[in-house]
Amino acid sequence: MESTTTSFPYVFEKKIGAGGFGKVYRVTHKTTRKIYACKIIKTPKTKEVDFLFKLNTHENIVKVHETYKFNEKRLILMEECDGLNIYDALINETDYIRRQKLREQYLLQCIEAIKHCHDNGIVHRDIKHTNFILKSKDRCSSVKLIDFGLSEYDFGHVSTKTSGTLKYIPPEAFVLKPINNFQSNFQTSSYDIWSFGILIFMLYAGEDMFYANDDNTIVQYIRTRKINNSMKKIKNDRLNRLIYNMLNISPFMRPDIDEVKQRYLHIIQ
Repeated sequence: MESTTTSFPYVFEKKIGAGGFGKVYRVTHKTTRKIYACKIIKTPKTKEVDFLFKLNTHENIVKVHETYKFNEKRLILMEECDGLNIYDALINETDYIRRQKLREQYLLQCIEAIKHCHDNGIVHRDIKHTNFILKSKDRCSSVKLIDFGLSEYDFGHVSTKTSGTLKYIPPEAFVLKPINNFQSNFQTSSYDIWSFGILIFMLYAGEDMFYANDDNTIVQYIRTRKINNSMKKIKNDRLNRLIYNMLNISPFMRPDIDEVKQRYLHIIQ
């Protein structure tokens, strides 16, 4: 539901997040006193709202409540998720067995969120640990996928600016030279598979797969898939193979999310 009225029935409490595509505030409804997260974006960015409403029924995707238009801004009211991101939640768990169980639970929920996106023809394009957050401060609460500001429909390829978090971006994003800040690359659902492979590695190894002191070196590592030394940090051979397959240089050779789910379930059984 969207309103263009100048009346806004919420009180801003404090800023809880910010990024290249908007700022997020905690707000309270003046009548019901219910708390929401309010993301403020520029009005032309309509795809994010469309995607949120389309994916709104899934437990592991942040739920949108309503939206408002004010001048050149759009305000998106969503459920508030005040838990940690999944990486920080795991780091703060000191019990090894419990951390292992939580990691498996988190990744299975991540898989379901990505699968729902892909089943609906949507590529998230910014899969990373900070975009999977817990619904509440309880480490056993639901994992929620947030921030669809970079998302696109999967038409086989998309023409868009290469953006996102560098260490998660797949090599096909760097294949073509930009023309007027835009480039046309094959960025299908396999884009998310690469990024999710990086995330799985991070949750098991506890560190970034691609690390260097400058961005150009990181890009070179990504383009050449310089991961041999990194993979030694994970002792499970089947998990190693899964991550290695997800990080195939060719996007067309990566497993889809259904295969990732099936193989991961076999690994943790």
